[in-house]
Parts: sequence; structure tokens; C-alpha cells
Amino acid sequence: MGDCLPTASRRTPLTTIAYDGERLVSDSRQVGLWKHGLKSIKIHRVGDRLFGVAGDVVECERYIAWVKAGEPQDNKPEFDVDDDSFGVMIVQDGRCYELDERLIRYEVGVPYAMGTGSKFAMGAMYAGADAKEAVQIASRLDPNTDSVLQVIECTAP
Repeated sequence: MGDCLPTASRRTPLTTIAYDGERLVSDSRQVGLWKHGLKSIKIHRVGDRLFGVAGDVVECERYIAWVKAGEPQDNKPEFDVDDDSFGVMIVQDGRCYELDERLIRYEVGVPYAMGTGSKFAMGAMYAGADAKEAVQIASRLDPNTDSVLQVIECTAP
């Protein structure tokens, strides 16, 4: 087999994303049925909005492509509403929102975290950690969260 790495499969979760009011942070791990060396870019800036994706890698990539194309309503992606394998966190004007599988936006509090390491990250932030420290802590406890981080500093609204 040599240095050959498997390609992403349909059930490849992306985790963990945290927002503390000053920065949006994610890990880089892409996992499927086993850990492998693939990395994913999970947080993005489009216009005045930051967003992060967590969950099924295929669905996350479909959402990212749709946002970067200007969110055309005639090409709005559809996601399985019975499957909790996809989520989006949006940061805009200092406020934090989550989108569900139907792309319905609802406001959440700050700090906020999503993904398989979210409980660890939320606990860390409520104990005084910033988002970067929180995702690092989650990476020590959640097997699906990587310690290689991506960080976007937020500007004041």
C-alpha cells in the first residue's frame, strides 16, 4: 500500500469549531471509519461573515461551494434532516448563529462550540479558556478532534 491515503468517504465527520467573541477556531482533522492523514479547512470568511462547518465532509463541501457561489436560491443544497451529521456556525456582526440541516438560522450564545468535541470546548470556555485553548483541550479528549488548529481573528462589528 505504501504512502497511499484513503479518500474521503460519505460519512467523514469534521469537528470541532469554537467561537469566543474574538476568534473562530477549528481543528483540521478529517476522519471516517479510521484516523488518517487528511486535513480539512473548516472555517472561512466570505464578505462580512465568518462561518465554520462541522459534520459530513461531502455535505460541508457542498455548503461551502454554495456560499462561495453567492447562495443562489435556485441551487440551494438539501441535506438529510433526519441525520445529525451536518452543521454550520455563522459569525456576523459579533453575533453567533447555527444553521441546521434545513439551513434555518437561529442565534446561539457566545461562547459557542459545535462538533464532536463541542462539550469539551464549551466546558473549557466556561472555565476561562479562549476558543483556541478550548479546541486544543477538546483535541486531548475527543478522538475526532485534531490539535492542528485554524484560527480567524474577528474584527469589531
